[in-house]
Amino acid sequence: MAKLKGLLNITGKLEDLSMYKMHGVDEIVVRRKGGPTKKMIKNSDSCIRIRENNTEFSTCSAMGRVIRDNLQINTYSSDYSSSGKLNALMMQMLKKDEHHDRGVRGICLSQNREMLDGFDFGKNQSFNNVVKKLPEVVVDREHLTARIRIPETHGENHLYNFPGKSWMRYEIRFAIISDMQYNAEREKAMPVNELCHGISAYYESEWIPAKGVIPGQEVVLSVAEQAGGKLSENDSLVVSVTLHYGDVGVDGKPHDAKYGAVTRIFAVK
Repeated sequence: MAKLKGLLNITGKLEDLSMYKMHGVDEIVVRRKGGPTKKMIKNSDSCIRIRENNTEFSTCSAMGRVIRDNLQINTYSSDYSSSGKLNALMMQMLKKDEHHDRGVRGICLSQNREMLDGFDFGKNQSFNNVVKKLPEVVVDREHLTARIRIPETHGENHLYNFPGKSWMRYEIRFAIISDMQYNAEREKAMPVNELCHGISAYYESEWIPAKGVIPGQEVVLSVAEQAGGKLSENDSLVVSVTLHYGDVGVDGKPHDAKYGAVTRIFAVK
């Protein structure tokens, strides 16, 4: 993806170029028409590297999508679309796979958990910049539980209300993410352990006035009932915490504000 820099600030089409703005990207994005046809990419010997790259990009996208879906990462849980940032991290993990040939490499999260631990889905605002009193998270793999302690938090003193909204709430997600490996028969990446992959639990606090106080509390989430006896060494337990800001809607109830939240992964075990 090319980006336009300098004094030229235009959008639209110019011959075979398309120029447009994308949320979360400061520069203007430029795309060019043309290149190999779909048939050439699928069959031509000269396009082998393109096929390999496309397959591995799809693997990274699939893993990134699984993580976002299970942690409920969307335009209401970060300040921009974080898919590109997460996919780039997945590509770094994929390149660490030394057991498979290029084009069919997989993503072994279980061997690279430290790379995802602490990942922040924001761009302009990070969780640590917005929340001054951080939650504490302890994961127990043996009992398949996550214990999250949220300290007493004063909205005016311990939080940065960057979107300027009137309400706030916490959301916690606890999910099992399995390693992903390319499956030649299905022609796509698949989880190594489909029995546990995507099992999750969550907690959502009540809405609190943004200038109010979030009481200190301890939340315990468990996936033991769904995953007991099925967890393998290829599975990772992931915990994320989201601070949402919102406003009252037409129904008189608070609702999440688009791009009005911060989310960070606090544990990968």
